[in-house]
Amino acid sequence: MLILNPEIVRFDSLVWEDVCAVAIERIGTKIIEDHDDRGPFAAFVDVSEQSIKIRVTRAIAADDVADIALGTPGELVFYAASAADDRRRRRIAVSCVVVGTRVEPGAGAKPPTKTLLFRAVSASGDDPVVIDTPPHTEA
Repeated sequence: MLILNPEIVRFDSLVWEDVCAVAIERIGTKIIEDHDDRGPFAAFVDVSEQSIKIRVTRAIAADDVADIALGTPGELVFYAASAADDRRRRRIAVSCVVVGTRVEPGAGAKPPTKTLLFRAVSASGDDPVVIDTPPHTEA
């Protein structure tokens, strides 16, 4: 999932209005693959465990010395919507933990950026990425 230029991104009490992109990647960490005698390709594949990585990239316009401590848990919330259709706006919330920060100084016309790295967590075993569907509207 890639959300470009979300209007506002929140991580608990922090609010960022300078976010360029939010990327959510799902990666299988435990993959079960089985083959049979019918050919060289897998006959069965299951992903029994996965890791969800989140990157929040911000454009930095001034000195930025405030870093979130690694290991800080919280809820990351942002909205996805077509610029032309606010009725289809979807709220996306992810329970996650800060696992890193990366800073790029920028070059030429490219501004400096800070990328915050998160890992999603779920104490219940449910999907930690929750996408609220927009309310149904009558035409």
